[in-house]
Amino acid sequence: MFVQCLRLMPDSCGAGRQRGGPATEMTFGPRHAKMMASVMGGCVEHPPKGVLGGQDSPPAYIALVRADDSEEQLDNGIMIELAPGEWLKSFDCGGGGYGNPLDRDPAKVLHDVAERYVSRDKAREIYGVVISGSAKNDSLGVDAGATQTLRKELMA
Repeated sequence: MFVQCLRLMPDSCGAGRQRGGPATEMTFGPRHAKMMASVMGGCVEHPPKGVLGGQDSPPAYIALVRADDSEEQLDNGIMIELAPGEWLKSFDCGGGGYGNPLDRDPAKVLHDVAERYVSRDKAREIYGVVISGSAKNDSLGVDAGATQTLRKELMA
């Protein structure tokens, strides 16, 4: 078996005052000979729900990637034979959020952006936090004035 990709996915957490955990992407397949794989993933139809104003996690996704790079979404609960050059691509789901995302501490949102759990766009759009600076030169920061103004607009 060869694992082609294993990574945390940005913007896959259910947003909230306490955000859910990030989802992972995994792509794997056989090295030299056919292999059987069991697809038993959950949360495709019923991803974790947010609580008390928190947002739901995006749903999971499972697909067969053929040798020609075409993708076919798969159902849960199946056995599938993979030939060399074919892959299973899986996005599991993150966790649901707890509480209103606009109540999340801006310093925690900054940390989420620095760790790439949350993009700058989502920090602004969902959490109402304006991030300034760059990770490249270690100058990331929260623009407190712009954040306060934006959060007032989003709450209205």
